[in-house]
Amino acid sequence: MNHMTLKRMYDMGKATGFTMLFIAAITIFSELDVGFKDALKVLTGHHWITKSVLSILFFIILYYYFSRSNETKGNPFEMSKMVIAYAGFSGVAIFTFYLWHLLSTG
Repeated sequence: MNHMTLKRMYDMGKATGFTMLFIAAITIFSELDVGFKDALKVLTGHHWITKSVLSILFFIILYYYFSRSNETKGNPFEMSKMVIAYAGFSGVAIFTFYLWHLLSTG
């Protein structure tokens, strides 16, 4: 693969990882703050749709930002490990929140 393809993969991986953390954060925050969840509903009719739209926009903005940097380092294998770790962390965070919510409202 050429240098630009590797850089794009690396930039996309970073944007993907941060987007997963963003999704986890807004999911938890929307459950903790009813006003925020209601605001999400107002924008598109349902909070899930708004979170999806925001996530896509967040990803596009981050990818554009990272692709404009001059950072040339990037190992696709290491980036893949980071994306998997962020996915795992985000999943555990959401699962732990809902488990806590279930047990605290029991």
